[in-house]
Amino acid sequence: MPRRLSRETLYRRLVRQRKADETLARYKLTNPASTPCDGNHLGSFAHWAGDLYADVVVVIADFRSPERFIRDRCKPVLAADP
Repeated sequence: MPRRLSRETLYRRLVRQRKADETLARYKLTNPASTPCDGNHLGSFAHWAGDLYADVVVVIADFRSPERFIRDRCKPVLAADP
């Protein structure tokens, strides 16, 4: 019987796959891995609300430009910034 992987191991695997993914380039989108402040999370909101043992998972798309993403230090922005 195969050994069951921990959530932490599976999460790290997902992060590695996200960093290596080149699909976004086909749509002229930027993989956060190509920015100077990319971390070991699935996305900027994972830093803020990541809980591998949560009962509910909310997936949020980040539509900021790469320049804005870097200007915001890769942190989530929850309200409009004039």
